Parts: sequence; structure tokens; C-alpha cells
Amino acid sequence: MSIERISSGVSGLDDLILGGFPEGFCILISGSPGAGKTIFTLQFLVDNAKKGKAGIFITLDQNITDMRNQAKQFDWDLGEYEKAGFIKFMKPSSVSLGNQGIIETVKGSKIHNEIIPAIKDSVNTIGAKILVIDSISTLTLSLPKGFSEGDVRLFLKRFFDEIKSLGVTSIVTSDLPKDSKWMSRDRISEFVCDGVIILDDVIFGEDPMRILRVAKMRETKQDRKSHFFEITDKGIVVDVDKGGCGE
Repeated sequence: MSIERISSGVSGLDDLILGGFPEGFCILISGSPGAGKTIFTLQFLVDNAKKGKAGIFITLDQNITDMRNQAKQFDWDLGEYEKAGFIKFMKPSSVSLGNQGIIETVKGSKIHNEIIPAIKDSVNTIGAKILVIDSISTLTLSLPKGFSEGDVRLFLKRFFDEIKSLGVTSIVTSDLPKDSKWMSRDRISEFVCDGVIILDDVIFGEDPMRILRVAKMRETKQDRKSHFFEITDKGIVVDVDKGGCGE
């Protein structure tokens, strides 16, 4: 049985993952600050909006106005898609991200009674097919210092289970410290997400280069080599012609 897929919207990437993300999957995009994570997610959102697939963008870090302005450098008029009902932005209040709110979330009340229902209502209102959360690091960094790895794992497992229950294809971002041996800042998201894509900045000789690697994609035969990519005036473009970095 063939798997229904949804385009990443990123030029060249779909060639590495059999045509796109499997529908209903939750994909983790990890990278250091400035690696292109937010641009990636906006590109995914806009490309699918152009194809008539509505999406929701939950920003936990950036101001929504700043994101609209950032999109303009790629000639993406987010306001146009918002007015047409194909894109909706959400930014939870700072109260929801405070320690008390996170404690309640881990216990179950906050995530079940406030955050997820608000997302679900928005998904139903615009008939959303895709969801973006930028970034999961903000949630996990807000956890109290006394939380064990098991507590964090429980929080993330419940959160991702709730997101997948919405029936959307979702992308979440995570900061990734340089030279980390893990695939996310929390060191857990890579195990509970269906796919993982790593964005990185490296130095070749004296030249800074951007690298993309598909580290994981369930139910997909993927090209796991590292590939150069550029951030152009049209967004991210992955170089798949050279067959991988160093070839």
C-alpha cells in the first residue's frame, strides 16, 4: 500500500525522502541558531498554503510581526494567506510557559485542558492539514531544575501524542548546540518524533557552508548523506546533484 506524502516545500529535499513527509508524521528540525530552522518551517507552511492546504504556526520564541517581516525577504506574503484562511499564527501567553504552567502541563491538566484544545479548535476552524511548533526547546528549557529525565520524557511523549492525535502533518524545531552528539537540545525529541532533519553550519577550508542531513524518516527509504544547501531569495534550496558532501 502506497503512503500518502506531503511536500516539504524545500527545493531538493523531497528527492531525498521519496517525495515528501508521510502524512500525519511529526518531523523534528534541529540546528544551531541561524541554521535556517524558522525559514524551513515558513517555507513548508507557505508552499502548502499555495496548494490549498491550510496550516497553523505556533511560535514560542519570535514575535509574529517579526516573522511576517522575515518572510517578505523571500516574497512570501503571509498576510495574504492569513486573510484567505490558509495560515493562522498562534503565540501562547508567557503565563502558559512559566514554570507553574509547565508543571501543570506535565501533570496533564494544562496540556489537555488548555494548550491542545486551543490548537485543536484552530485546526478544526481552518481545516488545517499541517502544524508548525517553533520551538520545542522553549518548552523544555522552562521546566523546573528538579525535573528528572523521566519527567521530561513524559512531558514530551504526552505532548507529541496529543499533536499526532490531531491528524495533521507537523514540524517542530529544536535548538542544537554545536558539536552535540544528540539530535535535539532535550536529547529526547529525536526518539519520539517520526523523522529528524539536521541543519548545520560548517567550515570547508575558509568558506562557511550550510549542511542538511536526513537523520531519520520512518517508513521511508531516505538519502542519509549530508547535502549542501543555500538560503536564496526564494528560500532554502538543497543541492542534490552532487550526491552528497565530499563526493
